[in-house]
Amino acid sequence: MSAALITQGDDGHLWATVRWVPVDDELPDDEMTVILCADGEPWTGFREGAMWYYVSGDPVFAAVTHWCEFPEVPA
Repeated sequence: MSAALITQGDDGHLWATVRWVPVDDELPDDEMTVILCADGEPWTGFREGAMWYYVSGDPVFAAVTHWCEFPEVPA
């Protein structure tokens, strides 16, 4: 289940508002692809144990502070 709120603007475009989760509060399941925040920048990646990885498989050496699930795709 996505933690994003999907709304439709007056222009007909869909907007997704995501819920950023601090890593000190909760972590995603291992190997679940998420949007992560490292050095103040959003990246796609996943966690395996105590280590974070970019989707390319390269390790994230910067401190990951927050993560969020991807919003659901439009129907």
